Amino acid sequence: MAGYIVEVIAGIPFEDYVEQNIFKPLGMEHSSFREPLSAALAPDMSVGYTYKNGLLKAEDFELMNGMNPAGSSSACATDMAKFMIAHLQNGQFGNQRILKEETAKFMHTRLFAHDPRIAGNAHGFWEADFNNLHLIERGVNAIF
Repeated sequence: MAGYIVEVIAGIPFEDYVEQNIFKPLGMEHSSFREPLSAALAPDMSVGYTYKNGLLKAEDFELMNGMNPAGSSSACATDMAKFMIAHLQNGQFGNQRILKEETAKFMHTRLFAHDPRIAGNAHGFWEADFNNLHLIERGVNAIF
């Protein structure tokens, strides 16, 4: 739903908006929300495996088929590091700002939890608790 809202407000497809307003300013050259992956990125995509009956089996790239942007991002570790540093610095990476400071801080706050004693969801992130630290996190397909 959030991706659709971005499209309506920006007047361009979600994938284009992210490329222009997040990936390009942060120098994230090996990241995409496009499916299937572009010919430039596909050869570098890591392989996922399933484990069944004591054997690992290589699996094809998982297509979300219309569920973009939920779960359809693919990125390399260095690109994700840039994105996360921007969040750790409240929307700024180097001289590039992708979010207003107050917007970034708001995104890091809890949006929902079934009970206040357990982890829930922030705005675009999952909450987690590890070694008495409160974390926010996000999964991604890995390109190496």
